[in-house]
Amino acid sequence: MEEALVVVVTKSTQLIDMGCSWRLTCLHTKKCFYSEFFGGEMSWMPVCKLSAISDGEHLALNVEGKAVGIFMIEGQLHAIEDICPHAYALLSEGFVEGRTVECPLHEAIFDIPTGKLQSGPGCRDLNTYEVRVEGDDVLLHMA
Repeated sequence: MEEALVVVVTKSTQLIDMGCSWRLTCLHTKKCFYSEFFGGEMSWMPVCKLSAISDGEHLALNVEGKAVGIFMIEGQLHAIEDICPHAYALLSEGFVEGRTVECPLHEAIFDIPTGKLQSGPGCRDLNTYEVRVEGDDVLLHMA
């Protein structure tokens, strides 16, 4: 017996076909639902275009309700939790120097590629996310 999937798309939702999977986004809440038809959960998702970010720049994104910062350092993309664990501050609004970002509120410094707390009142390391590029699409692994 084959399984069937029924998706109701209304004016308040957006359905994106991603080959063997799909992403359904509620346009009011921005909550995303994912499905992969060939074995397992969908964990890689497109979040932005590679052409939207240059070396030394960064983007602030909301991915599945999580604040994520995408940073390009020396031609490599890195994705980190964008909220300082010490106090609610967006790290993407902080000072970036080389491989580090400094929290704009209390000067905690984090290594962007590893998420490791370098100094200050950060309390813990940041969550990091795997990044890959397919064509002009930047994808994140949100396992």
